[in-house]
Parts: sequence; structure tokens; C-alpha cells
Amino acid sequence: MPKPSKARLTAEEKLLEKQRADILRKQTELETKLRRLPAVLEAQEEMQRQRTKRRAMAAGPAISSGAGRSLTRRSQMRGGRRTPRREASAARTKTLILILILAVIVFLVWNAIPGQ
Repeated sequence: MPKPSKARLTAEEKLLEKQRADILRKQTELETKLRRLPAVLEAQEEMQRQRTKRRAMAAGPAISSGAGRSLTRRSQMRGGRRTPRREASAARTKTLILILILAVIVFLVWNAIPGQ
């Protein structure tokens, strides 16, 4: 087995040293990026929050303030617009009685019409 020459060894050593320097440079770049990453992520999240807030502010006037407002969870939590149980039960009973009276009237009119 022939012994490697000194020139070849020095060329290989120079190549390895160059590769080592490149790896160290890349390592330091990555470490600095890693140190900056939390701040960058926080800035991106803040920008996203601001965009969402601007979008909500712009869409605010377009949202109807009338229909469906009493059905939202917030208004039920406040309790200001919700009908009390006693009144709801009375309204339900009154509706059923009126439907029954209407059904009786329709039945009587139907029987009063002479058949052919």
C-alpha cells in the first residue's frame, strides 16, 4: 500500500479546514437566527392581531344590529332580553288555546257547508 504524499495530505487538510470554517459560520448564523426567532414570532402574532382587529372594525358597520341579537349567548348571559319562565309558559298556553279555538271554528264551518 503506497503512503500518501505530503502534498495530498495538506490539500485534504486545507479542504477539511475550509469545510470546518463553513460549518462554523453556518452554525453561528443559525444560532443568531434562533436567538431572534421568539421576537420575530411575537411581531408576526402582533401583526396578525392588528389585522384581525382592523378587519373586525371594518366589518362592524356591515353587521346588522337588529335581527338575531336576542339569540346571542351574550344577551342570555346578561338576562336583559330573555323572557321569564312564567311569562313564556303563559304565552305557550295562550297560543295552544288559540290554535284549539281556530281548529274548532274550522271544523264547525266545514260541517256547516252542505255536501253534494
